[in-house]
Amino acid sequence: MSIEAAKAHSGMFRSLRAKPSGATITLVHRAAIVALLARRAIYLTALGRVAPQAVAAIALSTSEIALIDRMAGGGATALLSEALAKLGRLGGASPATPRFARPFAIARGLSRVADLQIAARLRAAKYRDRA
Repeated sequence: MSIEAAKAHSGMFRSLRAKPSGATITLVHRAAIVALLARRAIYLTALGRVAPQAVAAIALSTSEIALIDRMAGGGATALLSEALAKLGRLGGASPATPRFARPFAIARGLSRVADLQIAARLRAAKYRDRA
């Protein structure tokens, strides 16, 4: 889920004869990031259906689990099913959300977690540069 991965997905436009504009390349990079995020959400949902009692660290990093716990509350997350439920709540899902809509809510929750990770890195870099 990095800029390098997004650029790799948009590499198909680099071989065109007519040079695309900067806005086109930016749009393709954003679309690639959304596609990667959706792919990960679908993977997590499928993994949660197959092995709901698996440890959450099997699919999520420790920093992601810590952010999910901090944002969603409700104690420490140990199981994958708990982590997916919290990601769904962060994405706006309720218990009444239909089953087919849960991956979308999980993708929105993953997006919020990724946004906070990026903000934390930027803040750390800002204060590191001041020192």
